[in-house]
Amino acid sequence: MAHRKLTVLFAPMQFVGPVNSSIGMAEVLRDIGRHHCVFAVKSDWKSRLESIGFVVKLIGEEVARDVVVTDSADTNVAQAEKWGVFRNVDPLEQLINNGKAMDNLTDFVETDGYLKTIISDVKPDVIISDHMTVYPSMETSGIPWIFFWSANPLSLDYGYPDERLPPSILGLPTNTETEVKEKYRQRINAAKSESWYRYRDQLVSMGGTAPKEFLMWTPSPFANLYMTPKELDYTDVRPLPDNFYAFDCFKRSGNDDNFEIPETLKNRAHEEIGCDFVQI
Repeated sequence: MAHRKLTVLFAPMQFVGPVNSSIGMAEVLRDIGRHHCVFAVKSDWKSRLESIGFVVKLIGEEVARDVVVTDSADTNVAQAEKWGVFRNVDPLEQLINNGKAMDNLTDFVETDGYLKTIISDVKPDVIISDHMTVYPSMETSGIPWIFFWSANPLSLDYGYPDERLPPSILGLPTNTETEVKEKYRQRINAAKSESWYRYRDQLVSMGGTAPKEFLMWTPSPFANLYMTPKELDYTDVRPLPDNFYAFDCFKRSGNDDNFEIPETLKNRAHEEIGCDFVQI
């Protein structure tokens, strides 16, 4: 007897990292042969996702272009510049500055409206969202939804903090003294408090669950996925609930290039090379 294909709706944050990580997961589900994967994205991603065989439902109106745009990298760069991500400042100031993302409530409301319509149209069996927030349209849909986090596992503290670990983004070691960790947390929370209360009130007014104070998201009661190899995880310091699941990676296909270490690095003796484990 043939199995009915399950429909999976991916609703990632409209940035290169979350979308590419979602593509990696969707390719595996699709290639198993038992899942129909649909993406809810802005028009920047339409041509790329359709070219690799995924159905696309647009968040917003389709934008006519003379030149095909393959992904949203240009849009991402413009947004990052607007937020001041590329400024040469210390990590604490940069982290405080990143809180400006909560000020874009107009886009948040508009996106949730489109997503609600898409959910009604697609009628998915499950929704997977790699995002910094939980859209009320997902939470109130009556459909199981999975929170997906492809960024650094330490930054799970945006929704699931633990005082045993230092605040994320700052580059603090895990053995940072308790009073130092608390000092940084207080400074971060004080800096974003005004924006956070507006964000919380907007979320609640739309039917969503208010996250705990100064947090961005609430864990899913169904499942929460994140990306990191076991050797790089923090579960030895901060265990996670049973419905949190770690994956080594969400690598997408489409790039068969072989990487070779440049000769200028090969010939260096007693040097250490740092590797940045990111989503892209």
